[in-house]
Amino acid sequence: ILLKFLYILFYLAQQVNLDEHMEAEKLIEIINRFLGGLSDRDRDIFVQRYWVMESIKNIATRHKMSEGAIKQNLLRNKRKLKKILEKEGRL
Repeated sequence: ILLKFLYILFYLAQQVNLDEHMEAEKLIEIINRFLGGLSDRDRDIFVQRYWVMESIKNIATRHKMSEGAIKQNLLRNKRKLKKILEKEGRL
């Protein structure tokens, strides 16, 4: 959801003034750092769900994990991202 929001924010930033564009770029930088800090598997799960909008079932099959494990992984990483965004004053 946050990545989809980021895409929309980035698109809108192209349509508005420079200050808003710079804010969108800061948000992109924060999210990229977050994603860069994840393991390859966790990053793939997060991006597949929130950027590609892949189903939990398909992600679970791809990673040979249970759907419950995928949901837990996503919840854990959403919480990490939320803490980072709060620390950066973005939430």
